Amino acid sequence: MVLYTHTRASYADKILEVAVGTGKSARMFSSTFMKSGAVYVNTDISSKMIQLFQDNMQGADIIVQKQDSWTEIDPEEGKKQVAILKANNEDLPFADNYFNSYISNLSLQLVSNHKNQLLEAYRVLKKGGIAGFSVWGAPEKTRNFTFLKFALQKLGFDINMEEEIDGAFHLSDREQLRKDALDAGFKRVKVFITTAAACFENDDQFLSSMVKHGFEDFCGKKGIEGSSKEDLWAKVLEEFQIQFGDDSPDVVDFENDDQFLSSMVKHGFEDFCGKKGIEGSSKEDLWAKVLEEFQIQFGDDSPDVVDFENDDQFL
Repeated sequence: MVLYTHTRASYADKILEVAVGTGKSARMFSSTFMKSGAVYVNTDISSKMIQLFQDNMQGADIIVQKQDSWTEIDPEEGKKQVAILKANNEDLPFADNYFNSYISNLSLQLVSNHKNQLLEAYRVLKKGGIAGFSVWGAPEKTRNFTFLKFALQKLGFDINMEEEIDGAFHLSDREQLRKDALDAGFKRVKVFITTAAACFENDDQFLSSMVKHGFEDFCGKKGIEGSSKEDLWAKVLEEFQIQFGDDSPDVVDFENDDQFLSSMVKHGFEDFCGKKGIEGSSKEDLWAKVLEEFQIQFGDDSPDVVDFENDDQFL
């Protein structure tokens, strides 16, 4: 929901989301934060995704208009209106200065020329409108998509994964991306890193969703079959446990508050006090205040720590 928030979509009269995909986020937004009287237009270049969008929007108590070609929708007071149509991000069918909010989640890096998409986004936005884009970040921080490549390389294979995987990171240069957006006409551009958590119920779900298809494709191209293929998969699973298992060096699990504070806070606190010349009782008082703030942010009574007894309480 980050892009809906940053584009102020819940306050907009006309919202455009391109490359909307399966529609799960669209359903959540339109059912909750979308304001009454707004028009929410969605596009995707894939007919399959458009069908999934329609399927996932069923039961949302909102009628979705499936359009074969763009027909303007006039806002109606007290009514939420949602539309879906096929369109290319680089050549949109909408008039200039039409939308208040523009959303593009993980599609800017996939189009033929991202600069064309930026130009189109600027064109269809009204003056003062806000566009929000997300792209894949640095490969080394996106292991969901790069695990198989690095695992196979570690096992001795000279491998260059599919172009759509390696090439999808080409917009990870934040300064260049900011320049491209400014060149497209945007006046104020913020580019920042954010975390996108991928939630899998177990190892098998992650492997089947993120790894197995690429592994099968790799083995097919390399002619790896039978016991050789089985042995290679076993080695990939071993590497998976090294990188993601309970004993992974990247899995940080603190037994208690003191361990967290000593590992993540105390060193920086000591360094800060040394540079500022804070000593003695002043230092002790400051540390006590830091601990108070720690309890506010991370303690059992923290507003960010939400513990629901059941689904009904959450709802």
